[in-house]
Amino acid sequence: MAKVLISFLGTGQHTDDRKYREARYQFDSGDQVATSFVSLAIKQHCTVDKIFLIGTAHSMWEEVYRAFATPTTFDSNLHANLGVAIDDFTAHTPLDALDDYRDVIESAMGGGSKMVIVKYGLNEEEIAENASIILSLEEHLQNGDELIVDVTHSFRSLPLYILNLLIYLKNVSDKRINISHIYYGMLDYMRENQGIAPVVDLIPLLKLNDWITAAHNFSKFGNGYKIAELLRDEGDEVAATAVKNFSDVKNLNHLVAMQQQYNALTRYSKTNENWSVIANAVVPKVIERFRKKTFVEQENNAYSTSDFQFNIAKWHYEHLNFFAAYTNLSEAVVSRCAEFVLSYNGEQNELVDDYLFREAVKDYLKEDACNNEYDILNGWSRLWNDIAPCRNALAHAKRRAGEAMKAQMMIENFSEFEGRYPMLKQKQGTKICPVAIYNIVMVNYTERVEKRKKNKKNKKNKNKQ
Repeated sequence: MAKVLISFLGTGQHTDDRKYREARYQFDSGDQVATSFVSLAIKQHCTVDKIFLIGTAHSMWEEVYRAFATPTTFDSNLHANLGVAIDDFTAHTPLDALDDYRDVIESAMGGGSKMVIVKYGLNEEEIAENASIILSLEEHLQNGDELIVDVTHSFRSLPLYILNLLIYLKNVSDKRINISHIYYGMLDYMRENQGIAPVVDLIPLLKLNDWITAAHNFSKFGNGYKIAELLRDEGDEVAATAVKNFSDVKNLNHLVAMQQQYNALTRYSKTNENWSVIANAVVPKVIERFRKKTFVEQENNAYSTSDFQFNIAKWHYEHLNFFAAYTNLSEAVVSRCAEFVLSYNGEQNELVDDYLFREAVKDYLKEDACNNEYDILNGWSRLWNDIAPCRNALAHAKRRAGEAMKAQMMIENFSEFEGRYPMLKQKQGTKICPVAIYNIVMVNYTERVEKRKKNKKNKKNKNKQ
């Protein structure tokens, strides 16, 4: 494990003897280092093991050699020749133009250090080449390395490349790299600060990217694990747990538990005085956006099970989770019909979520309503029976010829199935379930309950023997 500094090298405003202006760099600890080269100050302050220095062929590589070489290894003639050569380099100079000097410059910076020559980035081709060169620095990093970044000197566009590298290392790379600092030496503030250039740590910018990633994960996939991790970093364990628990049940597609966990989640759809500014900018917004997409408030300020399941189905379809979309749409139809059956006695109760009651409703949709076009649930029956083959094929993974083509057809057909749901709901309106339907379903349900009791009793007696 090593401490690695990635820094940038510009052309600088240099004196006649080709030296950067000396500055006194001050770190948060109060330590000061007087040098003409900020990378050297950071190397001393952080005890860096090796440096990856990024610059163009025209950058002041002779100043790197002068600043880092020891008195015993410094060669004034080599330094002068290097300066003359670099003076003649332009945007069109080949990247290998400094290869003759590479070994001596890298040796001066320290073992394992590297010169990284990039283009000016004047067009799309050069920008792509630079991005490839900088991203390839990952190859020279090892698991457990600590990475320090300095963006003080460079073309103004080059720090954008390193930000992408840092995002890549955090989100894509398999290597566990600890990005500890992103330093910027504020040379422009020296005049106001008694000749001292504060070295500011911009690591919060990377934390901002973490929050952006977390917001994307929740908005796109409903996964709040990154938000939970960041809230935990801010010391809010209660909020972190609420977000994590909701994400767990969402990923399980446990709809009943999701409705329950949502109640704990909604308290965080408003700003929290104990959170950071960025947390307050992200968390309430993504939670409220999800709420508007999935939870439709009814006139009695309650959320019906069927409407919740239907909206979750639509959300999953919009976010390309087609299996969950079909599962939830199928359950939404059953819930809607269960709610309708229970409307006979004017109440909505826990039977809507009761497994045996739902099975009784499914039996009615399969055997009774589907065979009677005048049945008030006939439309729901036809919709449920159209959805069922798709849902079952996905759930049970049956292998048949032409499944790939059928899969695409399932995706395309979902919109049609989804569109029928609100039309059937509107047609049904506020009608009350006829007594005949209610009685058929309840008799089926009662028989299922009695059968379960009998099976439990037989199993208990068998275990005693």
